[in-house]
Amino acid sequence: MVSENLIVNIEEDIAADGRFTGGKGANLAKLFRILGKDNVPYAVMVTTEFAKLLLHEPIIVGLVTKLDNALAKDDEDEARKIAEELITFIENIKTQPKLIALLEKKIEMLKARVGRNRVAVRSSGITEDMATAAFAGQFETYLNVHLESSSVIKYVLKCIASAFGWRVVDYRQDLRKKKILDLSEAELLKQGLISVVIQTMVDSEKAGVAFSIDPNTGNRNVGVIQAVYGLGELIVQGKESASWTAFVKEPEVKVLGTLPPKDPQKEMLVYDEKTKENREVPVGLHDPRVITFDEANQVANFVTTIEKNYKKPMDIEYAIENGKVFITQARPETVHATRTVLTLFKLKEEPKAAPIFVGIRVGTKIASGSVVKAGTPEEAVKEIAEFNKKGIKPMLVTSMTTPDWEVVMSLEKVSAIICERGNRTSHAAIVSRERGIPCAVGVVDALSLEDGAMITLDCSTGEARIFKGEIPFEVQEIELKEIPETVTKVMVNIGSPAEALHVSQLPSQGSSLVRIEFIVSSAELHPVFALRADQLGPERWADDVKKKYPFVTSLTDEYVKRLKTGVSIIAGAFKPRKIIVRFSDFKTNEYASLPGAVYYDISCKCGKSISLKPQKKCPVCDSTAIEVNKVELEFQESNPMLGFRGASRYIDEFFCEAYALELEAFTEVHNLGLTNAIPMVPFIRTTVEAEKVTELIKNAFQKKGLKIPVIIFMAEVPSICIIPKTFSKYCNGFSIGSNDLTQLILGIDRDSEKIAWEFDESNPAVTKAIEMLCEGAHSMTPARTVGICGQAPSDLGRDFLKFLTMHLDSIGVNPDKVVETLLSVKEIETELIEVIKRNNKDSVKIAKELGITEDNSKYLIKKFASAV
Repeated sequence: MVSENLIVNIEEDIAADGRFTGGKGANLAKLFRILGKDNVPYAVMVTTEFAKLLLHEPIIVGLVTKLDNALAKDDEDEARKIAEELITFIENIKTQPKLIALLEKKIEMLKARVGRNRVAVRSSGITEDMATAAFAGQFETYLNVHLESSSVIKYVLKCIASAFGWRVVDYRQDLRKKKILDLSEAELLKQGLISVVIQTMVDSEKAGVAFSIDPNTGNRNVGVIQAVYGLGELIVQGKESASWTAFVKEPEVKVLGTLPPKDPQKEMLVYDEKTKENREVPVGLHDPRVITFDEANQVANFVTTIEKNYKKPMDIEYAIENGKVFITQARPETVHATRTVLTLFKLKEEPKAAPIFVGIRVGTKIASGSVVKAGTPEEAVKEIAEFNKKGIKPMLVTSMTTPDWEVVMSLEKVSAIICERGNRTSHAAIVSRERGIPCAVGVVDALSLEDGAMITLDCSTGEARIFKGEIPFEVQEIELKEIPETVTKVMVNIGSPAEALHVSQLPSQGSSLVRIEFIVSSAELHPVFALRADQLGPERWADDVKKKYPFVTSLTDEYVKRLKTGVSIIAGAFKPRKIIVRFSDFKTNEYASLPGAVYYDISCKCGKSISLKPQKKCPVCDSTAIEVNKVELEFQESNPMLGFRGASRYIDEFFCEAYALELEAFTEVHNLGLTNAIPMVPFIRTTVEAEKVTELIKNAFQKKGLKIPVIIFMAEVPSICIIPKTFSKYCNGFSIGSNDLTQLILGIDRDSEKIAWEFDESNPAVTKAIEMLCEGAHSMTPARTVGICGQAPSDLGRDFLKFLTMHLDSIGVNPDKVVETLLSVKEIETELIEVIKRNNKDSVKIAKELGITEDNSKYLIKKFASAV
């Protein structure tokens, strides 16, 4: 027996060799070298050589041979039975006393070295953490094992036996069918099959997982951190919702912000010293964001360092003790590692009815199918088999999944998975991503769906939406290497940060319109209410306010933080490409729907307080001698489309301080180095508004010592198109909002069904206004850019697209139209270049042939100068 290769220390060279220590063990040893001994908990590793000797028993060898035969015959029942026999035999093995004695000695040495009394015992398979397969949660891990010989040995044997757990065997067989794994069970047995890591246990006050890319979309610009209180097992189990933090890695690591879960964590898993077991206890009053900025910064820097050393996207587990971050595991990210095609799913038409449920989306797919509900894996197997016999793949609906469910978690058996509990890194999310299954987690009350009901799961937008019935959808596959470059920038319109992480991977040249309204809505807070509540201070807030915004001591700070985080995630996802961010463009009726738009002033002898609901007594002193006044921040307008919105709202005394909060968020985004975020002002009517709002923007940036950004005005009101040169004094460019511009030029209420048939963005009056805008803007020194971010380019035909290509610098379209528009614009540009060449760059002749003004003809020649 060569004892030095049977159980090794983490710092030994052999520990980093996956042939001896498996995927998890080898990665841990590499981390120890990359990050240093102070940042990775110490460990010893029971190697595959140990397992090879332990498992070299005639009974085990015979059972494994039978297992291979059963798998070859696709006899699942027989294979399961053999796997169970193997587990029972290995867990109770008595035939290797010398190996066990060696293990006992190593455990005592570890105990003396680390000075702690608990360890984590983790399985580490030689096929685990491959570049294309993760074995998520399938091998066993035991936390808080008492560091004494009998306990550790017991769990080491359990880990070794877990190599023959049915879900592991079944997954290996699936990899064989996919030609990813070419070794039989007997061949793996000869190699030792599995290693076991015995790692010092960190007393986790917080724990979680982190990715060097976004695991949901594969976006490589933005890394993600998820955190819970206590031990991290609750994330994988999906029992509790985790906070979500984004960071960028280049040119330096910057934490963009943390979003608390919609359903904050209620229970946490801790080690009980009395019972010597892990148990769930209430979280109590804690910040729902979980992780502090400093802790997130530590994690982000570790993740970035690990990715640089591995030279590939990575999936990391960490634990936090007394504010110090320890990295406990790392593995290659397996879902997006080799992707060369981007797939876009889209509903053919937006449903008129609201979704019956919403939740956290996993991936970006859409699926329709019949509901099958199950409470246990066994029930799921039985119910799904009945559907499969009829050639139907149902949608599995359950509370949450564990590795035992994986026998039914495949696209061959189900069309989608919906879980009432879980988060983006829970078991259901990990497995469904890897296996390409549409999935939604955190769908509260999903089990109230009726068995057999036909539903559609839509994960193509920022959240998972579940609709009644079967809704048609389409799929677009984009080969990312086959996209042409165009002179006219083809950009994309987006709404939410979650959508941006996916859409930013399209071959667009940035975003022509980021609708900040989605981020404002998700903050669930009227900014004017935030200002008034802060004037009183948190000690004067009623309990309903404190409950609505837990652990918040300044509502304005919270509002700014939410806006900054949302915009910075989008900017980070697109970086270095530009994103044009429109300041909030809610109408009065839309602002009126935000929490705090209606609130209550409470006057008492002890002072004033504030509440979201009527109160019968003072929130501070409990006195019933109070005066309660209902306050409605927004007023009713007969036509909000033409009312108090855009620039007029920003400069008004009522709202200017609220607008200052948006500006503060924007300056914080630029302070992160994300200067690719460009501010855009909507619905500017007059030069007075233009001058005042521009001054507000410039002052906000100058006060922070920041460079004044490029400023874009939306061209929605005809006044801008009529006197573009005058408006150009206050901005660097224009973006045409074709919906509002058409509405105001033609005098058509776009919400009126009666005259909707006359609403046409390509109407000659509208195109004439665009021509006038372009002539004025492009004649300035320096020239002002003109783009379009409305709906028109996505919906109207080639003639209108040609008109836009002749006149504009950029064209914004919806995500599903990016590739189609790029190809069309390239074709149109080729034609226009031929016209310019054929007419020897003569602007008069070109204008006549193309039917455009001479000034716009001159712009066209200049635009394509490098091509002609």
